[in-house]
Order: sequence, then structure tokens, then C-alpha cells
Amino acid sequence: MLKRREELWESKPVIVMMYEQLRDQISKGEQLITVFHTMCNSLNVGESTYNLLEAQMARVQLLKWAETIDQLSKNIALHGSIGEEETQGRVLKLQQSIRMSVTIFLRQTIADLPTLPSESRLKELQENR
Repeated sequence: MLKRREELWESKPVIVMMYEQLRDQISKGEQLITVFHTMCNSLNVGESTYNLLEAQMARVQLLKWAETIDQLSKNIALHGSIGEEETQGRVLKLQQSIRMSVTIFLRQTIADLPTLPSESRLKELQENR
């Protein structure tokens, strides 16, 4: 019984593991965002360092990443409200704050993504360069 109590004491709560997973995904996404911005800026000035298809694939990957982050934050917000003892007070407020922060972060991040040039515009930019 003492060993079981020690194991419980040392183990991380599920919500902590969910939050760590969320933070890990956000870090990975920030790297993707940096790469996408670099690709987009390069293409928008007519450089041929990257190709348009790679940049479009990076954009799709970013949108999938955003969906993953959104789902993780939803899971955190709902944790404890379904099938488990009722979450209340500070814990519930913390969960809601995490959800709201992620929602705002994603809105800003997706809204700030630069647009990729069309194929015809890219050819025009490359010819002018």
C-alpha cells in the first residue's frame, strides 16, 4: 500500500501530461512557422531557393498542426468534465484559460501567415529578378 501511494505521488497527473504534449506541439509549430515565413518571403521576392509546391505543402502542414493544437487544448478544457469527478474552482479556470490562450494564439498565428504567390505571379517575379 505504501508503494502504491509513492507511485501515485511520483506520477504526473493526466492533465500535466496533456499540457506538456501541448507545449511540445507548440514548439514544433513555431519552428514550422519560421520555415514557412522564410519560404514565403523568398518566393515573394522571386528567389528560386524554394519551390511553390514545397511552400504549399508547408502551409498545409501548418494548418494540420493548428488543428492538432486546437484539439489538444479542447481535450485539456474538457478533462475531468466527462466521466470523472467534477472539475471545479481553480482547476477549471486554469483549463479554460489554457483553452482561451491557445485559441488566441492560433487566431493570431494563422492570421499572420503570409500569402504565397500564384504560379503566374512567381514566374513574373522571377523574370523581373
